[in-house]
Amino acid sequence: ILRPRVVDRIASAATQRIVLIVAPAGYGKSVALRQYLDTLDGVPHVRYDVREENATLLGFVRGFADALSDVAPAARKTVSGAYERSRSSRTPGVDLAMWMHAHIKAFTGVIAIDDLHLAENDPEISKFLVSLTERTKGRARWIIASRSSLDLPVGTWLAYGEMDLNV
Repeated sequence: ILRPRVVDRIASAATQRIVLIVAPAGYGKSVALRQYLDTLDGVPHVRYDVREENATLLGFVRGFADALSDVAPAARKTVSGAYERSRSSRTPGVDLAMWMHAHIKAFTGVIAIDDLHLAENDPEISKFLVSLTERTKGRARWIIASRSSLDLPVGTWLAYGEMDLNV
């Protein structure tokens, strides 16, 4: 099913650095995201489809590193070590974001994350994602699809012009 109006809305929102697509199950978020990414001729992009096994910080970061394997092949090889070092920290999500940023800091393109709501029970995942989006200013653009906005700083992103209204 083609979703041209939704794809156009995503394209409009994508003039900002962060796009947040929020809708209940069955509303076609994943389809619209795929269709939008298909329009990005020549623009490097990565898509991370979050699954049940990605619901913990380690699982999320491992899956994210897998999705970024073409962009940052060394990230997957060092996930376990980075996670072990972050375990004793009071801010493991932020620490892992610093580690991941070292792997993707040269990437200029779009990073799309679908079904983020599957990881909503671990607040460190949101901290990881927020910290990483902050570190990639000027290079990466983000599209996040979820059933809720979780612990994302939507108000702050809107206030600072980082994102448009939710799609």
